[in-house]
Amino acid sequence: MSVTAAPVPSAVDLSAEGRQDWAHWGLTGATSLNRRRGAGAIEDLGGTPRGRYDNNPQRFTWTGGSPAGAATGTPTGVYSCGQGATMSLRAPAGPAARTLRVYAGVWMAAGRLTVSVPGATATRTLENRGGISTNRFEIRYQAAAGSTVTVTWTATASYHSTCGNIDLQAATLA
Repeated sequence: MSVTAAPVPSAVDLSAEGRQDWAHWGLTGATSLNRRRGAGAIEDLGGTPRGRYDNNPQRFTWTGGSPAGAATGTPTGVYSCGQGATMSLRAPAGPAARTLRVYAGVWMAAGRLTVSVPGATATRTLENRGGISTNRFEIRYQAAAGSTVTVTWTATASYHSTCGNIDLQAATLA
């Protein structure tokens, strides 16, 4: 397993990137989840209560989605406030190499991404004390047949008195 972090392109086409599945959070509300129609490989495992925001510096586009069939350039996502806030995802793993990309960030906070497959764990961090930062965390992995990869995004520090937070926009699986 390997986990890298890089800046998010200004525009991301989830349909093109997520050949097996994709998910986008926050289009219409804090509990809004859109995904590739007919898929469901990326599971939202929940976490702390979420809010919705609509001022992400990057834009997400898709076609072939459900419940929203398409979106063009949405700046939406979800966030969770305060140190200790979490969001978790799970996706299938197996002997074939897979790539899971998670689009997540922080606002006046620090976050730690923890990725686990049977027999291996890796972490990456992101911090911005005065504003927003967003990364594309790329996870390349293989595991025993029938396994899963679990991703947990945790706020390790909050630098704002009311809502330093972690945020999540999208994930793709190829």
